Amino acid sequence: MKTGDGNPGKLEKKFDWIKHEHVGISHEDHRRALTDFFNGDFVAKQGKKVEVKIDCIMGNHYHPYRQFFFMDKGEADYAFVNVDKPEERVDIHLVAGDKVIINKRIAHRAIMKAGNVTIEGNEESYTSPKIDDLKYRID
Repeated sequence: MKTGDGNPGKLEKKFDWIKHEHVGISHEDHRRALTDFFNGDFVAKQGKKVEVKIDCIMGNHYHPYRQFFFMDKGEADYAFVNVDKPEERVDIHLVAGDKVIINKRIAHRAIMKAGNVTIEGNEESYTSPKIDDLKYRID
């Protein structure tokens, strides 16, 4: 099943392994604007900023832990597949301000554009590609 019409908050009704929402400014004053990537719904042991240099495909793997993606700048087409139930697939066009949290064993692939910036986090520490990046091709 494919779904994902770009409407944040709708996917949880179909699948319990993905959460999609648009994150806005949580507080702003004359000094700064604050955006909460997560607040109680995720705990990260590894966090990273990804600055995309060229148009490319990223991912085509899954992890043995939960993960979150925050589109800070740009937009991208993501596909998510439950590796235990491959018929459960979600395609989402993410734009700046969108956040996705996925459970463990959810394969993901992103079609990225040069200049995109994402903030990502893992619930466990990253150790190596052999242990953490389990290959899974999404067409």
